[in-house]
Amino acid sequence: MLRRALALARRVDGLRGAVILFGLAFLVYAVDSRAWPYQRGRDAWDYLVYYLSLFDGDTPFPLVMLVRTPVTPLVLGLPLQVGGAAALELVAAILFAGATLAWAATARLFSWPASVIVAVGLLVQPGFAIPYHEASSDMVTSAGFALLGFVAARSCLAPSTARFAAVGAVVALLILTRPPNVVLFAAVALPILASGSWRRRLVWGGACLAVAAVPVLAFMVGNDVRYGELTLSRQRIMHIPFFGAFFSGRMEAEAGPASRRLAGLIERDVLSEPAYRRLGVDVSTYLRSPTNLEAIRLLGLVDSVDGRASDYALLHEAALEVDTQRRWFARLGLPINPVRTTRNVWQLLNNRAGHENRIKPAQWPTPEPTREIDGHLLPNPAALPPPTQAVSYGFLWCASDEITRCILEDPRRAYEDPTLASRYTEVTDRVRELESSLGRGTSNRWLAVQLDRGLRKWPLPSVWLAVAIVAMIARRPRGWPVLLALLALALLVLAAHGAAVGSDPNFALPVVPVTFVACACSLLGVRRVDPEREGAVPAVPSPSITP
Repeated sequence: MLRRALALARRVDGLRGAVILFGLAFLVYAVDSRAWPYQRGRDAWDYLVYYLSLFDGDTPFPLVMLVRTPVTPLVLGLPLQVGGAAALELVAAILFAGATLAWAATARLFSWPASVIVAVGLLVQPGFAIPYHEASSDMVTSAGFALLGFVAARSCLAPSTARFAAVGAVVALLILTRPPNVVLFAAVALPILASGSWRRRLVWGGACLAVAAVPVLAFMVGNDVRYGELTLSRQRIMHIPFFGAFFSGRMEAEAGPASRRLAGLIERDVLSEPAYRRLGVDVSTYLRSPTNLEAIRLLGLVDSVDGRASDYALLHEAALEVDTQRRWFARLGLPINPVRTTRNVWQLLNNRAGHENRIKPAQWPTPEPTREIDGHLLPNPAALPPPTQAVSYGFLWCASDEITRCILEDPRRAYEDPTLASRYTEVTDRVRELESSLGRGTSNRWLAVQLDRGLRKWPLPSVWLAVAIVAMIARRPRGWPVLLALLALALLVLAAHGAAVGSDPNFALPVVPVTFVACACSLLGVRRVDPEREGAVPAVPSPSITP
């Protein structure tokens, strides 16, 4: 039966196979949607704020504009504005089908049996579909990385200046989708793997770099003109090293001069608020009970006290005072802690991200006013009003799925300028309106259980990675260095996220499919090498694919 199935697949190799695969992916997406109705994803509210503020000369959300980048806001905002959740879900289905097709086309460059296995595997593996059922940067990054996999492999195996320029264009697209993807500038080294003289390789690399760099630099100049900062994003200085120390609960009030000054600001501007004062929360308890709300509040607090130009120096110094390992690497000039980053990448490769249910209830429950940590009562972040120090960061701090709880009733608390206060109300009202149709469906519980079982039974990315590497060493299939390069690019993206935000497996979802693709191509790729060009990466004449 397997031979007959492969023979049938062989007969539809090419354009017909691409059309069939695209249609099958649409069908799979529709089935999965019965279990996972399209819903709001992580940070979707901020992407909508960015979209609505794109043409604002002066905005109440300057930090949203300096933290986010424009591709995801445009992909989410335009369909929502034109056709609501139905239009955005259609875009998500197209991206899912396109990503499946792109990975199958990548595998077809190595062998048609590999493309069959990749296509079938991605369609039946629920984890690959998860990002496409929620409005977030994950689905855009996932589709973009699949496209990068195809254009990068095609360029290395059949090189030309235009193809490497296309690699640069996709790299720029991914960087402007999610700032940590800036590590994908490493793709400019891909011409090293292509056949040709060193002069031609330099030309290809230059074309890739130029096409990737120009849009990114233009965006940075735009940020400088509009907001006074020549930057791609403030995410790195927000996260490293402060987030790692804060969310681990290691920060201490008496660790050093920076920590003592920070503790004084917390006592003065945070713990003096009624919710904290009523419970008698002290600085030590506060620092041992980190939440996203408090992290963003402290960023905003330092902005207001030391100015945005300080780049959170107080938080960085306080974090280094309690992180001796990170301080040691900082003295060596390393921007990250390689030990902790490696550990986080390993955890990303060995954890499964499940589907997070954000379907809206018929009536929102009232959150409990307090929570208990190590015998101490603290205010529940979901029940707190928006902290005025953090509102310019958008909704990044918000601990509630109910958007109303995350919007200031009186924006004049945070904005002295009445124009900004009025614009805050306009933008937040529109965000509330746009996202109202997301997460309104009903989940088929039986199907959701089956998909969850499928998630748990699918091998971990680390397993596919290990098998791929062993197969490359044992078989040395045609073009194996290209597969190794794609794996390296994925690991770089994981390292960027591991250094900044830890080991949340959701951040791995867009790039870990490459481990399965590399495994299939390493096991089933053609081993034949042209004797006249032994040692070079041979060209593959046809990029046709098999469903």
